[in-house]
Amino acid sequence: MERQRLFDLTVRKLGRIVEAGDEFDMLEAAAALRKLLLDESPLLHQVNRQRRRRVLFRVERPTELQKLILEDEPTVYFLMEGISPRLTITASAGTEALKLDQFLARTVAWLQGQEVPVKEVILQLAHVEGGVHAGSPKTTLEATLHETNTTLSVGGIGSVARTMRGIADVVATSLQPLTLHSTE
Repeated sequence: MERQRLFDLTVRKLGRIVEAGDEFDMLEAAAALRKLLLDESPLLHQVNRQRRRRVLFRVERPTELQKLILEDEPTVYFLMEGISPRLTITASAGTEALKLDQFLARTVAWLQGQEVPVKEVILQLAHVEGGVHAGSPKTTLEATLHETNTTLSVGGIGSVARTMRGIADVVATSLQPLTLHSTE
């Protein structure tokens, strides 16, 4: 398949996944995000190589309440949809635009004193939970994320998977301008 078409269809599917929002959909989102952002030659870079457009990922800034909560070093804390300006349910503290590497490094969860960045959530759902491979945890962080996703859910969706919804929304919104709006 031609790369631009593959990109367009993947971004469009990612947008539909965000709206559907069940746990299996979040596994599919992780697979799409891996392909778009993390593979050896990410689809985003392949498509943007000729255009050289600056791609920024707009995310919510931490609120004062979130900062206060994090000062107490909670055992478990997930932003869930709170990273997405469109999906957050908290009062906005404003947004910031991040480059890809900054976005992938952005913390979206805190587990037992460890910060969990966007990239780790994508890889967890893609390679441990079954988005691409149904694997076994290989690190302490992967084991903790797996256990937490299994035991702590909100609205019937595991906490790690629920966090994927916000991440996927940010990416779908940010990459939309690079699509050619072709029909399926």
